[in-house]
Amino acid sequence: MPALYSYSPVWPFADAFADDLAARAQNKRRMQKRARPQDEPAPFAPLVDIYDLESAYVIQASLPGAAASAINVDYDAKIGTLIITGEIKRTTVADVHGEPASKALKVGERQIGKFERRVKLPDGVKIQQDRMTAKYNNGVLEIALPKAPEPQRRSIVVETEDDVPANAKNATDEQSAAASAPEQAQVRPSNATLEDVPDDSDSASVKSFDSEMSS
Repeated sequence: MPALYSYSPVWPFADAFADDLAARAQNKRRMQKRARPQDEPAPFAPLVDIYDLESAYVIQASLPGAAASAINVDYDAKIGTLIITGEIKRTTVADVHGEPASKALKVGERQIGKFERRVKLPDGVKIQQDRMTAKYNNGVLEIALPKAPEPQRRSIVVETEDDVPANAKNATDEQSAAASAPEQAQVRPSNATLEDVPDDSDSASVKSFDSEMSS
């Protein structure tokens, strides 16, 4: 019985060659992705751990190799979002045998360049912004956002005029009447005595007596 198809050793070789080309291309793309250009690093978002404590939110961000002065932490109260930004610069090894090691980089897998990470807090949560803290140690940035205490419910007693004591009401009426009364007392110097104050009636009698004697 004749064979339904003819066998040719060329096709297995072509398949193997195509598979090899595909593997080479995939490996090249993988290496290009891992070895980023030194002058144009890709931006990234650092990984974080978020703790929801009873008194505060604590966020830990992994930033190995970052300088503390190159990290910025902001909190936008309008949208309730924590924003972490900054930049990690690549540190090069020292020159070896007179060769510039800065140009000898072949594979760069470390995350460098500019970074930004936003952490949205639950709606309705209020943060005490004057008590926020940020610490950086061993490549880990730890941010504490203390929660504002929830307002407690309290009752207000409604008072009427009948509830005001009679003595207090009378005292209030007397104070208001005294305040509205016109000034009648005469002001005199503090060093004056009763003898220094002239009597109007005596002055009038003396004037009338002098007039009679002169006539």
